[in-house]
Amino acid sequence: SGIISAMSTSLYVMASMRLIAGIGIGTSVPPLFSLTAELAPSNCRGLVVTLVSSFWMVGSIFVSVVGFLCFGAGGELSWRLFLILCAVPSLLGALLLHQLVPESPRFLVRQGRYLEAALVVNDLAKLMGYNHASPLTALEIEFHSEFKNNLNERERRNHGNLNKAMDGLKSVVKLYSGGLARITVLLQVVYFCLSFGSYGLITWINAIFQQVHLENLYFNAFLFALANLPGNLASGLFVDRIGRRKMLVFSMGLASIVVSLFAIAVAMP
Repeated sequence: SGIISAMSTSLYVMASMRLIAGIGIGTSVPPLFSLTAELAPSNCRGLVVTLVSSFWMVGSIFVSVVGFLCFGAGGELSWRLFLILCAVPSLLGALLLHQLVPESPRFLVRQGRYLEAALVVNDLAKLMGYNHASPLTALEIEFHSEFKNNLNERERRNHGNLNKAMDGLKSVVKLYSGGLARITVLLQVVYFCLSFGSYGLITWINAIFQQVHLENLYFNAFLFALANLPGNLASGLFVDRIGRRKMLVFSMGLASIVVSLFAIAVAMP
């Protein structure tokens, strides 16, 4: 959709392609972090997830630099070229993901693909330095699987889409049942607050910067993206030491204080 956006001949085509791009971003974030958490070693899982998250900052810096080179470096290049350059990392990431990142072993087990799951798990074990004398076998995975049922593999593959959708719906219902309901709702509220603050600032950051006499759009975008670096470094260093919850409470509290102080500073004559 990014490349098609660059070829847009009307506002409606552009808006439609940006909508599709937004859907693509929204649908890629949940599997990205769940796959990262599943494949990462348990002793440094927080660090690995933080490292992956930090590339949101890297991408934002890339866009600000590309924007400066296309529009702010003494020349006016085509906005179509800008959109194509911004689409290249997504295309490259999709190709690298397809070629280098294994499928989720949990997903493979749920699909009854025990041999593929065993191959992925054993490859990951080698990468992490677990050189066990006897690799995990498909039979062992099937025996210990919590998803095991009486369907054979062919029946699993032919399991109707409607039944798969119902299974997914049941999983969602479980999140709002019993003791999980409170945790699920609270985490959703936390994520809403994070997104509200983050996207709210992104939407109005240039107007806010202008009030403090920072009027270079490209420098402002670069500065706003680079401001994520201290938080990413602190999270990577401490998240596996002090725990996820404490890190989240500390970071959200600190962010709230800093934004409030910034608002007061902007309002001062």
